[in-house]
Amino acid sequence: MMANGLFWSTFTAMFLSAYSLTASAQNYRMCDGNRTGTFADPSDCRFFIFCLNGQPKRYQCHNQKIYSTKTKTCVSASEAIGECTSVFKRTTEVSNPEEYCRNNPNAFLPHPDSCALFYNCSQTKRVQLFLDTYVNECPYMQLFSEKTLSCQHYSRVRCDQRKEPKDVCDYRRFWCGSAHCVPCFIRYPSCNGKPNGRNAIPHLRWASSFIVCQDDRLLTSAECPSTNGRPTVFSPYQRNCVSVYSMPSLFGRKPISCSNKQNGFYADVSSCNRFYECSNQKIINKFTCQSNMIFDAQISTCIHPEQSCSKCGTKANC
Repeated sequence: MMANGLFWSTFTAMFLSAYSLTASAQNYRMCDGNRTGTFADPSDCRFFIFCLNGQPKRYQCHNQKIYSTKTKTCVSASEAIGECTSVFKRTTEVSNPEEYCRNNPNAFLPHPDSCALFYNCSQTKRVQLFLDTYVNECPYMQLFSEKTLSCQHYSRVRCDQRKEPKDVCDYRRFWCGSAHCVPCFIRYPSCNGKPNGRNAIPHLRWASSFIVCQDDRLLTSAECPSTNGRPTVFSPYQRNCVSVYSMPSLFGRKPISCSNKQNGFYADVSSCNRFYECSNQKIINKFTCQSNMIFDAQISTCIHPEQSCSKCGTKANC
């Protein structure tokens, strides 16, 4: 208790030009590890963080002065050129990361190339194939917050001038590191520009699988279920799973319809062994002939190909 009281007295004497603004409950990473000392507020040059045994307190400099990371005191703007912008936003871009991290071994800084990247000066070895020393990357759906100096959900982070990654493949941890790797955009389709909810996979239309998007980001991929034992595909127009018979002919199957047709059985023109039943101009049943048989529309039944003169039949002298 005596040591802490003495430290507080020394601190107060050193910073007579500063006053306490709030006892912040935010998770300031610079205080991790029960650290004690003063550190720049990452979001505003006029403030600084005082850590005492890992507990942060936020202070503001008087008279529009700014906190200098070089002198660790409140100084005029002219005495800290290059440390702060005209709107009191702290300049965090590092021109020489190695030198900066040697001088600030516990610092966390945003990376200028991506809002998901950041410098961790305590990290002296590369942690990923496509990342340099001191550089780390937030998990997908998270971004690096200049305010908390930690990875947060994208909805709680302002990237400002930093590029905001949205696609899975914007995150380097998903890049291919070998010659036989399946390309990232195949493994993780893009949701860029797509509405929230279910969407067709960009390179697979009328497929059995689809993706779910939120805020231009990929949430998950899923498969269409079968209905009464019949396969379904994802319609890019209805944005839902529909019968495989609804596929346009351009994608491999002609649609079947009972419109303007009398009651009865009709051939599925996209398959020799499939047919359907119409009643009151509605499809009421779909059928598949037994193995090695085809549907003959002239007699409305399944027969062997050698017995049929239809386009699917092989009967001679028709």
